[in-house]
Amino acid sequence: MDEIPDNMKRSIFYGSLSLLTAFIFFSCDLLYELQADSTKINFKSQPRTTLDQGDTLLFTGRLIQSYNDSTGEVIFTDSLAVKNMHRYHTVTCFIDSDSLFTFTLTTSTMSSIVDDLVLDYDFHDHKYYFRDGYPGHIQNPEDVNKRNENKLKRANAWNRFVKQLRTEGRVNTLKR
Repeated sequence: MDEIPDNMKRSIFYGSLSLLTAFIFFSCDLLYELQADSTKINFKSQPRTTLDQGDTLLFTGRLIQSYNDSTGEVIFTDSLAVKNMHRYHTVTCFIDSDSLFTFTLTTSTMSSIVDDLVLDYDFHDHKYYFRDGYPGHIQNPEDVNKRNENKLKRANAWNRFVKQLRTEGRVNTLKR
């Protein structure tokens, strides 16, 4: 039986080493990408028409491209997924398994008043905003007081939510 020449052994060794190095490099790169896009934020709800009492995972924080802390604007990575949210009335935000707050989905054509957190779709500029109530122009002192009370009640949870978005690199503080 013929023995493998030294130069061929060296070629096999360096070729294998190159493949192993490439595998490790790409694996680390893939892990970094997965971690960079990971999120602890989940949004759950129940469809308006179901009798099932279980929550449905609507989306994760990965769907939030950015949140503007100054204006309340939320930019989503997939507008189609967001449009599907409107089958739901209220949505609860979680970090891991901790429930932070619940918000109501509204549009600029709604005729009802909501005195708590809303995710409002504005038909004029085709953008989404987190707001402390709907509609925004309410001047009734009773509604204004109720909105302020609700904002204070969720302040710690809201700060935790924004802190997590900031940790994930999804907060934009520039005014528009």
